[in-house]
Amino acid sequence: MVDFQQQLEALKDSLTNNMGTGKDSTQEDEEKNSNTEQKKDLQITNDVESTTKISEKIIEIPLNIIETSSPNLQEILQVQELHHLEERVTQLEIQLLNLEEKNIDSINNIKKEIKIEEEPLEFQLFISMLDIYLYSVVINPKLQFQTPLYHQYKEKLTIISQNILANSFRFFEKDFILEETIQIGIEIQETYNLKSKSLNNIQNILIEMKETLNKPSYQKNLYFAKFLNERGLILNAVAMINEILGEYIVTSAQNLSGHAKDRIAFHLNRIDCSQTSRRAYYHFYKSASNFFYTQFNTQTDEMETTFFPYKDTGNEEIELQFKRMFQSNKRNKANLFSLYSEMIYRIKIIRNDLVHGNNQRYYHNISYEIEDVLIDFEYLAIRKNFLGA
Repeated sequence: MVDFQQQLEALKDSLTNNMGTGKDSTQEDEEKNSNTEQKKDLQITNDVESTTKISEKIIEIPLNIIETSSPNLQEILQVQELHHLEERVTQLEIQLLNLEEKNIDSINNIKKEIKIEEEPLEFQLFISMLDIYLYSVVINPKLQFQTPLYHQYKEKLTIISQNILANSFRFFEKDFILEETIQIGIEIQETYNLKSKSLNNIQNILIEMKETLNKPSYQKNLYFAKFLNERGLILNAVAMINEILGEYIVTSAQNLSGHAKDRIAFHLNRIDCSQTSRRAYYHFYKSASNFFYTQFNTQTDEMETTFFPYKDTGNEEIELQFKRMFQSNKRNKANLFSLYSEMIYRIKIIRNDLVHGNNQRYYHNISYEIEDVLIDFEYLAIRKNFLGA
């Protein structure tokens, strides 16, 4: 270490002497004007060569010697090391970004895989919902679908179900819910090439409902009564049958005479304008059924009732016209009046059993009884139309 410092000092002195000699030679040349231009050039060349040699020797000095001998060089090296660290940090940041991008791609790939796995699961859930709905008319409100068309179809079926379970079939006449649901079902079939027996059956049922709305009221309600009984909703079905039995009588009575038609039309219009039209319709149809049963069931001892649920001049005329039809029917030995009045009694008994507690009847027996009544009604009111509705 000492030897090297001595060499360094010697080199510095040599450089100083050489540079000093060049300066003196120049001054002497200027003062004395005795040296030639050739000596000047030779001296400059020597100075350059000496300087170059010194620089080369300085470059060869070890780095640790420079750090201990020159503070300025140490600062330069510190700056260079800082730059090196900054470059390294930048490289690490770039690598980190690349890793994050790879992670994002991986996450996206996982999400795609999850979606691919979820699609068949959602499809199976949708088909399961349709299977249950087809036979129970019930939708689980907690079901959620990510597929928009599945979700829309489920929401529409829920609205239809709510009105069916409430026997609010008039709602379908005032709203486009059936048409909208059918259209969504078609879009599902076309978009996803979905071939599901349950979906096809539901679509056909909705189309049948839509077409049934154009039929006379008692025929329309007959369709819904069958629909309810087939799905185990027997109390709903009995309520519908109890109503359509009287409804058929009222519809037929309008054809007895012009006066009867006017009186019935007046009463129906008054019901439509009332605040309790639903209840008023029920009471009117119940009154007509009770009138028919007490008039033409030979097995009952119940007191005869009137056609209208209140005193009206049309009661006597309607009673007279129906009795004439009854006598004609007896002569033909078809006895259709008695069969119809007996059907009214059967439904009355079933309904009383269902609406009271501790019913002793078995469910499947009641369902079969209701089915028999529906078959009889279809025969008498639709096929035979014995009252001429």
